[in-house]
Amino acid sequence: MTYEFQTDRRDNYFSALITADRGPLGTSDYRIQLEIMDIEGRTFGRFQVSQKHSWISARAAKLYLSTVGRNKKGITVVATDEEGNPVYSDGERAVAERNLLRYYFAITAFFRNKDPVGDHQFQERLNYWFDQTEQYKQLHELDRNRYLTDKKKEFENQLALQNSQYIDKLTYKK
Repeated sequence: MTYEFQTDRRDNYFSALITADRGPLGTSDYRIQLEIMDIEGRTFGRFQVSQKHSWISARAAKLYLSTVGRNKKGITVVATDEEGNPVYSDGERAVAERNLLRYYFAITAFFRNKDPVGDHQFQERLNYWFDQTEQYKQLHELDRNRYLTDKKKEFENQLALQNSQYIDKLTYKK
C-alpha cells in the first residue's frame, strides 16, 4: 500500500492523517487520523480509522471469521458465563477492538521515544509495542523473538524499497 502522511501542529493541537487510495483485495479509501489537543491542561485525543470494503474483502473477512479467526476474542466484556467468568466480544467487533488497540500502542510507542532515528529507537519502539500487547491475551500472536525478527526484516525491506524509489526518482530527473 502507498500511504500519504499529513500533519498539522498548532498551539495545543496536533493532527496526523494517513491515507491510501487502494489496499489489498479491492479495498480503498483508507483513512487513519489521530488528533490530540490540550484543553485546560488535560490531554484529549481522538482516533479514527476507516476504509471501504470490496465484495472480495467482505468474503475474505467472512472466511477468516469462520476459520482462523473464529475463536479470537475482543477486549470488551459482553457477558459473564455461568461461573462468573467474563465473556469477551467476538466476530467483527473483536477484530476492530484488537486492531484499534494495536494502532493505539503503535502510536504510543512512537511518541514515547523521541530519540534520533536509529536502531536503538526502532528496537525500543518494537519492545514497547510488544510488551503492551502482551498484557492482553487476545492480542498475542507471536513470541517476542519471532516478532522482533519479522519486524526487523520488514523494516529492512521497507528501507530498501524507499532507497530504490529514491534512486529511481533521481534517475528519472536526469
